[in-house]
Amino acid sequence: MTKEDDATDVKPGLKDGIFYTGDKGPKFGVRYLQIFLLALCNGVAYATKGAFSVALVAMTDNSTSPNPDVPTYDWKNTNVIISSILWSSIPFTFVAGYLGKQYGPKWILVGGTIINNVSFLFIPAVANSFGATGVIVCRVIQGVALSFVNLQSSVVMGRWAPPEERSRMGYIVGGIVTLTALSSSLANGFLAETTWGWPSIFYIIGSIGITVAAVIALFGSQSAQTDPRITRKEQLYLETTLFNANIEHKTPWMKIFTSIHCWAIIIGVSGYSWFVTLLSTEFSVFLAKVFEFDLSTTGTIAAMPTLIGAAVGFPLSYLSDYLPKKGLISVVNSRRLFQLVGVTGVSIGMVSMTFVPIEHRRWTVGIISIAEPFIMMTGIGGAGVNILDISPKYAGIISGIESTFSNTVVIFAPLVVDWVCGEHMNDISRWRIVFLIASAFAIGSAIFFVLFATDQKQNWDDESDEEVWKEEKESSAIGAEKSLEV
Repeated sequence: MTKEDDATDVKPGLKDGIFYTGDKGPKFGVRYLQIFLLALCNGVAYATKGAFSVALVAMTDNSTSPNPDVPTYDWKNTNVIISSILWSSIPFTFVAGYLGKQYGPKWILVGGTIINNVSFLFIPAVANSFGATGVIVCRVIQGVALSFVNLQSSVVMGRWAPPEERSRMGYIVGGIVTLTALSSSLANGFLAETTWGWPSIFYIIGSIGITVAAVIALFGSQSAQTDPRITRKEQLYLETTLFNANIEHKTPWMKIFTSIHCWAIIIGVSGYSWFVTLLSTEFSVFLAKVFEFDLSTTGTIAAMPTLIGAAVGFPLSYLSDYLPKKGLISVVNSRRLFQLVGVTGVSIGMVSMTFVPIEHRRWTVGIISIAEPFIMMTGIGGAGVNILDISPKYAGIISGIESTFSNTVVIFAPLVVDWVCGEHMNDISRWRIVFLIASAFAIGSAIFFVLFATDQKQNWDDESDEEVWKEEKESSAIGAEKSLEV
């Protein structure tokens, strides 16, 4: 179906400035296809980050694979290697969102995904030839690529996610990323203990990532205005609800940087990101070193709560959209509730895990399974989604500022593990300190978000619309004068 199939010039309005009153076109139109492609892209990006921590355990332990030809290494700087992917992301995250806003997200996603997965795929060969230094170089290259990929989420959501569907679309992204993590967790531990050994983790995930980049190149779109498959009704729905988010404007940098509501989001996301970084990079090490699980069991333990999180995520995303729509709670209070309850729940869960005796280590499965829905809760309806509430037009740019700040902060998460645990990685009391530090930061940042968050679209977001309308009016007047002269 094309735009002309159901063309209409009747422009419906918005109820309460948020809920669309007209025909939205296909229930699962092009907008959902673009969100699905974004989810696949984020999924393989997350898989490369999460898989490395499992692979690194196998790379430094000669008892994981029955194949004696699989190499292992005596590296003492494993937490430095883990954190190296964050080093290079800091200088580029600030500009990544801006470039996505200016030139569109599609080819940035494609290029970033290819570079990330090619670098990941070459790690076994580089480790064999250049050791830990070569692996760090690959991880630094991955960090550059991922900084561009990660920042396009807000750009894509800002162009394709109407306000009343944001939480559901956020669940699609989060749910597919979660299922990717589930599959990766199950596969990585198994692969590391086969005769193929840990190198197969890099070859398989890297190849899948390159395939996903090809799919995005074929079916991805820059915007609703340029997509040849979108219906006119769906395009009108997006244009009306997103307030011309795709039109180029002069960025109000000073107003963004001095907005307390932007800083509420930036600080709120940073606290949550600290925990996510710990779980994606160190959790497998924690289970293997403290509770002495083998890698295949570690993968299963990490996979079970992930599956629960994916299942619970759908009703949570529906609830996040439903409560404000029915007037039971305001949009901003929904964001506050999801952020604060989410980080508090995961904080209690992770700290509680450090009190489990090793003889009852299977309790960790239940604890992390309870904590996982709280992680999903924050990601689906918390501070990150609030970016689109206050400024869908500049969501990518604000996300770039947020990511620059949060990446600068969370780069210390693996280093704190190294500093606190050092050579005592099997000491559960030291891990308790690690999780208490993360909990204090996450809950403190959530409280800051609760105090200063808003759901009101900022006046500087609307001002640029007025400038465009004035320019269009002036342009039309000049055109009319020239016509009279002729």
